[in-house]
Amino acid sequence: MFRIVLRIVAIAALALLPVSVRAQSVDDVIASNIKARGGLEKIKAVRSVRTRAWHKCKRMTAKSDGRFRPSPAARTRSGCRRTTLKLC
Repeated sequence: MFRIVLRIVAIAALALLPVSVRAQSVDDVIASNIKARGGLEKIKAVRSVRTRAWHKCKRMTAKSDGRFRPSPAARTRSGCRRTTLKLC
């Protein structure tokens, strides 16, 4: 009984192994990322990027509400960055 179960497990393990494993190079990963974003021309056409993160607010008083507050940020092509942080 044990040998039968062992054979079934061995056959299942061999069947689940990939037939050929192909490692991606760094160039392949970067090319697929650029393609997923719409191409190099579209990436270069972007002038600014706006993001929004959330931070947990803890007040300096005895009562802490623990709410999450938004903190938007903007970055331009020239490298300038603007972050707006609202203190609780």
